[in-house]
Amino acid sequence: MLLLNQHVLETKQTLAYLEDNLKGTNALSNAVLRETPFKEGEFYTFFPSGIQEHQMYNFTSGGIAGKVRHKLSYLIMEELEKAPKLTCIFDDIGATYTDGYEDELFSKTGAHYGEEVYYIISSGSISKALLDTCLYASNGAWHSLCVLSAVPKTEDRSLTSEEINEIAKKAELLILGAYDAEGFIFWRRR
Repeated sequence: MLLLNQHVLETKQTLAYLEDNLKGTNALSNAVLRETPFKEGEFYTFFPSGIQEHQMYNFTSGGIAGKVRHKLSYLIMEELEKAPKLTCIFDDIGATYTDGYEDELFSKTGAHYGEEVYYIISSGSISKALLDTCLYASNGAWHSLCVLSAVPKTEDRSLTSEEINEIAKKAELLILGAYDAEGFIFWRRR
């Protein structure tokens, strides 16, 4: 079994990658950059043993993150079980919402902001299969964003800009795809 070690990341370098990856992607990404209090938290990542420090900052390189992606749904489930007040929000940059949009995942847990598609899961509706499906939908070759936030899940499928901003302001954990879609950068509020 592959053991993964948590490594704290330097804020300045990590924020530069975060800004480059998120800026202009969608409303949630922009709100995260604008509203999330990064000074109140810490960036980190997970790697297998033997990774050298300089490799951790090669955020766009693949072949170094190991099997992190396969363990992420377990990590998210654990977070939601520890803090049932949190809601998990995934973006899906590959989907476009239109009136009459039909998609099985969207019908279960989807919401939209204009044409942007998001999947929202609360602690009461989690399963590994659902998280794996959301992770797959959120995983673009260059972008993947998951926010665990202290906002209640809305039943309305249409998000407002105020709700998007609240998700970012009340973020407790951010998970951003990195390492050529093989790994992740995390930010956790202290």
